Amino acid sequence: MADRPAVTLVLPVLNNLSGLKRALASVTSVNVQIVVVDGGSSDGSYEYLASQVCPELVVVRQRGIGIAAAFNEGISCADGSYVCCMGSDDVWTEELNAFVSSLGSFPSGDVDIFFGATRFRDEEQPSVCRVRHPKPSLLWFRMWVFHSAMIVSKETYANVGVYDTNYALAMDSNWVHRAMRAGITYSVSNEVWSEVALGGRSDRHYASALREYRKSLIETGLTNPVVATAGYLAVRGLKTLAGIFRP
Repeated sequence: MADRPAVTLVLPVLNNLSGLKRALASVTSVNVQIVVVDGGSSDGSYEYLASQVCPELVVVRQRGIGIAAAFNEGISCADGSYVCCMGSDDVWTEELNAFVSSLGSFPSGDVDIFFGATRFRDEEQPSVCRVRHPKPSLLWFRMWVFHSAMIVSKETYANVGVYDTNYALAMDSNWVHRAMRAGITYSVSNEVWSEVALGGRSDRHYASALREYRKSLIETGLTNPVVATAGYLAVRGLKTLAGIFRP
């Protein structure tokens, strides 16, 4: 690209052409490079990407296995000063596009991570949605920030490291835990920056995701094993009750 973009969007995809098109269409800021990491799609996703004539779009065939590896491959290709990683079922909001367009006004290095709110939508019940606002101070208990509404400076990835491929579900949680332990600086916005569909891998395998979250809390020393286990049991109980009483 002739000029360095403010943000590189890293977008892994595997056999989700409709979601991919929706995700790409949601990015309207001109200040963005998009790196799509295709995990070996057979539904036409890769062919669709290859047919696009767009200098801001970079298409990569994934070499590693898993979402963490896809994020890492995308980050390695990023030209932007900041990076945002999101799934192919996620979309950017107008508020996030506006924020990204304004990023050039921020002096480089002042903020390591920008956190925004995330809206979760239920594909089976479109009228049902909930918004989670970022609360980094409560990460010792449960995940209160989400990668699709998280803008990270590329320098921070260099300092903290990339995503740990040993985490299959909670790789974003583990990365944030490590970043917090490293003493990063951050800024919080309560604007909704992304919309995420419920029913993804972390939702379908929530018990495994919560176990990984507990493991990360203990490994990074963000809290002690007793508190981490208590939090795990509490959130797992709430998740189980929500599933039982869901209409």
